[in-house]
Amino acid sequence: MKVQYDCISCILRQAIEASKMVTDNEKIIDEIIDEYSKMIPDIRNSGPTPLVVSQIQKMIKEKTNIEDPYQKLKEKNIKMAMDIYQDLTDLIKNDEDPLKKALILSATGNVIDAGISVKIKVEESILNTMEKGLSIDDYQKFTKKMKSAKQLLIIGDNAGEAVLDKLLLKKLKEYDVELIYAVREEPVLNDITLKEAKLIGLNDYAKIISSGCTAPGMLIEQANEEFLNIYNKADLVISKGQGNLEGLTEAKRPIFFLLKAKCDLIAEYLDVDLNDLVFKYIE
Repeated sequence: MKVQYDCISCILRQAIEASKMVTDNEKIIDEIIDEYSKMIPDIRNSGPTPLVVSQIQKMIKEKTNIEDPYQKLKEKNIKMAMDIYQDLTDLIKNDEDPLKKALILSATGNVIDAGISVKIKVEESILNTMEKGLSIDDYQKFTKKMKSAKQLLIIGDNAGEAVLDKLLLKKLKEYDVELIYAVREEPVLNDITLKEAKLIGLNDYAKIISSGCTAPGMLIEQANEEFLNIYNKADLVISKGQGNLEGLTEAKRPIFFLLKAKCDLIAEYLDVDLNDLVFKYIE
């Protein structure tokens, strides 16, 4: 999905937020804004949105000399999600359809997204969003395909959200299917890497691999050989979050997209309302 006009201001906000998290040097922040402004005339022809964002984030790292500007935010979001982890476990356990509830909770975790805003009240947002259920609900298609699936790939998104993905992995582990969870190659925004995956304990329920991707969204052209082999052969693929959707809109294989539509452009693309939860199968 290419950069749209409405994305330009969002990317700028994102760049300023990232810069201010690691420096109060206004000269450096001004340089970052200036570099971004030079990109704007050609930005809509610079590739998919995740690629453009990754270029901005790389520039921020270089100018601030900070490898992971979002490290403290990721740690904070993981802790907040872990604080309500047991309560959410009980919600799943007591539900008439625990797997579907786990999917919905995994989608609600998508609110923990620095690509949209770093100012998120995690518990309140998760519990409020969860009550809405799925606006696009391809759960029956998923469970039908799960009956014969031998391998399931989940493409992860942000680090705090991955705590809720752990709840989903625990339920999927009850099925006769190999679970593989793909993370980013290196820190970008608040997305999950191998470091956070191990911290959360996702490796207790799935094989964790790096996708090879350095953008905040899955770009197949950046994928490493291990990821591509699994991606092409897996019986089922679940893509988490908006960034992965933006990177995989031209995917050459069927994918279940699990996310919250957090911006008007994505909501319009999916034909849902803003902030709706989506579990959509695209062949």
